[in-house]
Amino acid sequence: KKKLLVSAGSYFTDGSLGIHITATNVGNRNVKIKNIGILMGKMGYTNKNSLFDSQVILSQGDVTSQYYDIDDLRSAIAANNISPSTRMIALVEDTEGKRYKKRMSKIKRVL
Repeated sequence: KKKLLVSAGSYFTDGSLGIHITATNVGNRNVKIKNIGILMGKMGYTNKNSLFDSQVILSQGDVTSQYYDIDDLRSAIAANNISPSTRMIALVEDTEGKRYKKRMSKIKRVL
């Protein structure tokens, strides 16, 4: 059976702060990842710089992650007038169109 575990959290690197979304194949079939992103209301946000890197085939037990800089997220939220009370949802989509989601906190708690 095909099954993905989606997790999300924060990360800190040299002077950089942001959110990461990780997809782990916990099923017994290979899964080809099409997209990893964040849903904020009806808007989907993906890291365009590393979109190609997230399109991988995950064998059993394999993991892939995407990283989103907090400043880029703030810019996208401001540009699209998204309410601070909107809940963010981590989204992973495979090539067969199945969407795997993980609820995150509201925008005002993250930013």
